[in-house]
Amino acid sequence: MRINIRSITLAVALALLATGCATTNRGGRLVSSGLVSSQDIANIGGYSYVKFDNLCDRYGIDCSIDSVSKIAVMRQNGATVKVMDRSEISLVNGYTKKFTPETRITDNHVYLSPGLADHILTGIFRKTASSVKTVKPSSQLRIVLDAGHGGKDPGAIGRGGLKEKNITLDIAQRLKDVLDRDSGYDVVMTRNSDVFVPLTTRSYIANNANGDAFISIHVNSARKKAAHGFEVYFLSSAVGKKHKAYDDIAEATELAKCITSAASYRLGLANRGVKPAKFCVLKGTYMPSVLVEVGFISNRKEAINLRSPEYRQSIAESIADGIAAYRRRK
Repeated sequence: MRINIRSITLAVALALLATGCATTNRGGRLVSSGLVSSQDIANIGGYSYVKFDNLCDRYGIDCSIDSVSKIAVMRQNGATVKVMDRSEISLVNGYTKKFTPETRITDNHVYLSPGLADHILTGIFRKTASSVKTVKPSSQLRIVLDAGHGGKDPGAIGRGGLKEKNITLDIAQRLKDVLDRDSGYDVVMTRNSDVFVPLTTRSYIANNANGDAFISIHVNSARKKAAHGFEVYFLSSAVGKKHKAYDDIAEATELAKCITSAASYRLGLANRGVKPAKFCVLKGTYMPSVLVEVGFISNRKEAINLRSPEYRQSIAESIADGIAAYRRRK
């Protein structure tokens, strides 16, 4: 990465001569908002910092670090933020901003003050991402795919160390590939790799993308090893009355029915039906939302099937069939 060190150093030096308004520590606010998890907060020299390179992976922000100059550059959808180690000054789209405490860059990690992290997530990249993501043809359905678990959270674990987080990500990526073949869909993923994404952040990503439907993919597990089959959950009306419109719940119920029917037909799995639930990831989304349990990792036969790439492809295609059936009914 080539950076004009002289121009940045000059800008920083000039900015230091100007008065700036230091922001207060907003680590707690960021955690409570769901934008940042408690694991993203670090203490350095008695100050709270946000480990921002974690968030870059989570929110799809490009981050490059020059280990020699100790300058980090973050970009997303045309917006650029540059920060320097041991400086309170950042360059946001070419303009200087001052935040306390100073930025720390060490071991290829970027630690930002909570104030700067908040400013970037809610004021810079969020606005830019929203203006880009929400523009879509009226005929398109924006589908938000959520691969359950990830990173430090493996989800359910089956025989031989089979992990739910890997199965859900693979199926979600396959489902995206299937939907991308149809110009009638625009797909957004809450995670594209093996990273931990808090539940509230998944809802934030979906809402920020202005999705038309939210589909969270999971794998079931039960103490009774004989338990098997495919089932889909939607937000229960008791919770929905407080948090979501009635038509969203009705639409979610319809989407759940379409997916279970398609899965039963294509996969030949036992149809365990459509059920109401109060899952946190569903409560936070403002669109028809369902949680799909694609099988039981605790069931020997289904666990063997879930290891098969061909079988996971069939699951992805069955969910896509269900989405298509739901779309035809709208």
